[in-house]
Amino acid sequence: MKDGLLDRVERRDVRGGNKTNIYRLTRLAEKAKPFALELLEEREARKRGKAERQRRKRPLLRLLRSKKS
Repeated sequence: MKDGLLDRVERRDVRGGNKTNIYRLTRLAEKAKPFALELLEEREARKRGKAERQRRKRPLLRLLRSKKS
């Protein structure tokens, strides 16, 4: 709240009592978005690397024909 990343909405009961506050995280989510995108890109890069390693490990299959006598 000091940094302006959270918004607190105080709620009051119609009879004058207090209800629980609502906290909005919109600005916090906006600030965190670049970090989340970076982490997603790193995750995708790891997936691509793993798929590439798996592809290289696969044995090459070759069709062998028997010689006819």
